[in-house]
Amino acid sequence: MNGKLAGHLECGICLELAVKAVESTCCHKIFCSQCVLRLRDDRCPNCREDDFDSVDSHLARRIINDFPAHCHFCQAAVTRGNVDDHMAMCDDRMTQCTAPGFKYTGNPKGFIDHIAGSHSDQLLKNAVALFMRSPVEGEDGDRIRIRDNPDGNVARQGASGKYYCGKALNGNCRCCDGFCGPDNGCNCQACMKLDIAARCLPKGYLVNKEGATCRKGTTGLYYCGRRVLVGKDDCDGHCGPTNGPNCSACKMLDVQADDRYASCL
Repeated sequence: MNGKLAGHLECGICLELAVKAVESTCCHKIFCSQCVLRLRDDRCPNCREDDFDSVDSHLARRIINDFPAHCHFCQAAVTRGNVDDHMAMCDDRMTQCTAPGFKYTGNPKGFIDHIAGSHSDQLLKNAVALFMRSPVEGEDGDRIRIRDNPDGNVARQGASGKYYCGKALNGNCRCCDGFCGPDNGCNCQACMKLDIAARCLPKGYLVNKEGATCRKGTTGLYYCGRRVLVGKDDCDGHCGPTNGPNCSACKMLDVQADDRYASCL
């Protein structure tokens, strides 16, 4: 790592490499976005200019994301931009059993063996609830999958590939009629949990209203990675996948993740 370059990219408050880097509009010093949010006055921490303000520093974020890093579990050499994704799928990551009376912690393979050996009854119950409902014939002859969501409501797989129960949506919604589906659009909290379970998604992933799997990027925004932003300025045409602009469906998740889907994360 170039020490001089790293110095320019250090946060002027915590003195570490900036996380979600922002740049002051007065002296153009780099800071962490969260460090700026914790400031208690309106003066720049670096030059002391009044009416301090900052903007996202996309160039700094791209450079910082290319800096070397290591997986906390297997110590593999990765970059800061993909270390979280690597650790989410690392074969050596540790998972803890939270069942009462159990203190087991192990890697994914060992954890699966633990679940099969110590929680086989609950494993079978969940498998039946999620996977054993029979598909039915739709009007067009397609096979429509039906399952019970965690609230016990019958949910049908819609045209978007998401599950919908047709019940009233929890939380605020500014983009649909306030109901879960029934065939596309937003779904309720319980049906989102069913989407996550059905797709075997890691913790932190959601499914947007268009049926695309999404996760947070280094900017804190949700991205699906689809090539749906062709022609947009300052963008390669993709929604993310780790930074830059996101599509309209993922923009809605940025809001809903802290409201309707907070318990899914």
